[in-house]
Amino acid sequence: MLEVMLSNAERNHNFFKIFLIGFILTLGIGFVNSFLGSISIFLVAFISLALSYPITKYLREIEKINPDKILDKSFFKRYESEIGVFWALFVGVVIGMYLLNLFSLTTDFSYEESFVSSLKGQISEFNSNLFINILSNNLFVAFNTFIISTLFFSGLIFVIVWNASILAYYLYSLNSHSNALITGLNVFVHALLEIGGYVWAGLLGAILSYRLSIYFLGYGGFSNTNRKKVLNKTFALDCLILLFLSVGFIFLGAVVE
Repeated sequence: MLEVMLSNAERNHNFFKIFLIGFILTLGIGFVNSFLGSISIFLVAFISLALSYPITKYLREIEKINPDKILDKSFFKRYESEIGVFWALFVGVVIGMYLLNLFSLTTDFSYEESFVSSLKGQISEFNSNLFINILSNNLFVAFNTFIISTLFFSGLIFVIVWNASILAYYLYSLNSHSNALITGLNVFVHALLEIGGYVWAGLLGAILSYRLSIYFLGYGGFSNTNRKKVLNKTFALDCLILLFLSVGFIFLGAVVE
């Protein structure tokens, strides 16, 4: 049922409804997962699995339904669906996972806890090499996100859900240390910037993979004329814009952190 509702919301570009579905889906799967050990990594996997088919199917069918969309002159018009869907789901999953932790329906966040502990250590123990270390590490994660999304589009969904679980756990952990509001705002801002960088990198990989599939494998039912148009100067510029956005978001995130 949620798959049908998600597909309808995607087609209507109802991003608020997509957010609600992501939120409800997270709570529902979290409740079931509470009987399976309440382990966060299982929760991330189950949510990613539930979202993979309807999201991939929809985004792959956008160009099939309207092949001229990928030739649109406006950058954001070409990719508004991908951007809106992923951000709406990300926020929904973050809030859902936060509540699951708050009500102890997910009790084992050991993977996220180890990441957050290192993050707190970096915040409290600044050194001259910290910025370079943070920047290089986040760029490495973005590069891996690009590779995963190029090979498997659904890999981007896993990356988004995984980062949502980290942010949700961190927001929950703020209840247990001083200056939580100030630290929380700082981390929330740089976390959104860094995750935004990963999303842009993932979109670059996914879109590049899709265009190459059209051009070389004939995917999507395009005519020969339109197939030749999908790899053009406009698309090359799109790739540069997405790369710039990814690196720019990650750089700003490192500065804030």
